[in-house]
Amino acid sequence: MRWCGSSWGGSVTEWRETTLDQLVKLQRGHDLPTSQRRAGSVPVMGAAGQSGTHDTEMAKAPGVVLGRAGASMGKATYCDVDFWPLNTALYVTDFQGNDPRFTYYLLDRIDFSGYNSGAAQPMLNRNYITQIPISLPEPAEQRAISAVAGSLDDKIAVNERIAAAARELGLALYSQSLYDGDSAEVAVESFTTAVTRGIAPKYTDSSDELTVLNQKCIRDGRVTLEPARLTLREKVKAPKLLQRNDVLVNSTGVGTLGRVARWTLDMDATVDSHITIVRFNEDKVDPVCAGFAMLRAQPEIEAMGEGSTGQTELRRSQVGELELTLPGSAGQKELRPKLDALEERADQALRESLALADLRDTLLPQLMSGSLRVRDAEKIVEDAV
Repeated sequence: MRWCGSSWGGSVTEWRETTLDQLVKLQRGHDLPTSQRRAGSVPVMGAAGQSGTHDTEMAKAPGVVLGRAGASMGKATYCDVDFWPLNTALYVTDFQGNDPRFTYYLLDRIDFSGYNSGAAQPMLNRNYITQIPISLPEPAEQRAISAVAGSLDDKIAVNERIAAAARELGLALYSQSLYDGDSAEVAVESFTTAVTRGIAPKYTDSSDELTVLNQKCIRDGRVTLEPARLTLREKVKAPKLLQRNDVLVNSTGVGTLGRVARWTLDMDATVDSHITIVRFNEDKVDPVCAGFAMLRAQPEIEAMGEGSTGQTELRRSQVGELELTLPGSAGQKELRPKLDALEERADQALRESLALADLRDTLLPQLMSGSLRVRDAEKIVEDAV
């Protein structure tokens, strides 16, 4: 990894050739089993990012965490609040005068795969990566670069909060509607046309084929396409193609089972066999209201898994037998436009975030290589934010 040039337009000497140990000092995180965590708002940061909360911090913000073990080895995460770094990660204890956010962007661009010291699973040893070569601008330029990219990340974070608030309000409106005196508990199978598992994918790299979702795509009540893959379209039968307002339920595995999301995208897609598709009969129930009933029931669904540790599974019949509390038909009719408006506001914010993330990912490599001046990037970002 070798960078040159300057985003200020100066000479290559403005970027100092050095090694990773001159950027940061790293330390292994601290063990904190789930059973020992207490209720609190302090993020617990593991190899893949946040993995829960606690009431005590072990590191001050701003901070950077680097995945140490497992599939997320080498993944960098920026922390703007005090946090607890787990022992599955390394964290920065000393930025040595470098800008913390710039440090995050730099670490996130390094390919650590060649420094894997593990056997059974990937492992990053901090002592083995100290001499990774890097090019480093002066702190003032670091701050300028991080300000440009950070403004996009900050706007993305605002949009995520907007989406989360819209969903919370929707769930609150749904719960309130159940007090209208006409609500009833009804089994899922009584108002659906399908409760079915997805397909066994035939993966392909062809962009002309069909998007197939996996369990990583379902988080926080929504679908993210980033972890999705492609499968051969001709192998997927029509009933397995997703339809708008389907509900998707993760149905295998510890930690992922029971997550629920609504499918609201207008694109061709399917899911793999670890996900259950719930499709509502619109002659019997409003599909958006039913979707919110499923979202509201997620804690109950998460507790329904059966099987030994690591082999937990949620059967289709269990999903079908799940009883949900639904408002009466009049309540559903009144509630639907309110939910639609909130979901559209959230979707709009998340669509904007995707565009901003694409812009950030386009600009950042050019800024970090010196091929794009900061002032030129600032103009581009001003037009977008």
